[in-house]
Amino acid sequence: MYYIMSVQNVSIDAERDVINHLKKILTSEGFRDANSLNDNDIFILDFNNYERVIPARLYQIIKSNSLTCPPDLKRGLQSLESKLLRGDNIKAHLRTKIFEIEYFDYLLSDWGVYHLHLGTQPHPRISVFVERI
Repeated sequence: MYYIMSVQNVSIDAERDVINHLKKILTSEGFRDANSLNDNDIFILDFNNYERVIPARLYQIIKSNSLTCPPDLKRGLQSLESKLLRGDNIKAHLRTKIFEIEYFDYLLSDWGVYHLHLGTQPHPRISVFVERI
């Protein structure tokens, strides 16, 4: 038995496909200028985004006995702790600069420490974040 199969010219650009896919992801994550960046910056931004954003998963919280929190921030701390214990996304508590490709977070990169904000209301200019107190 013989099978006849026709072969057509197929053009595949895997790199372009990956870049377009990353641009869609980054745009959905809030990076407004992702489509205007050059291709090399897209890879850097995607890597930085992966490193900068705390994954939404269940966390165990261990607090020092000497931890103190000012009374005006206690509600925000409790809210953040509740989100971490439920496995909620806490991106709203991160720095607003996470959406800037040029921004390099030395605290995170050098020490592995995330800078979190304890606001309970939306940020006045960027509503996907909590207010800065």
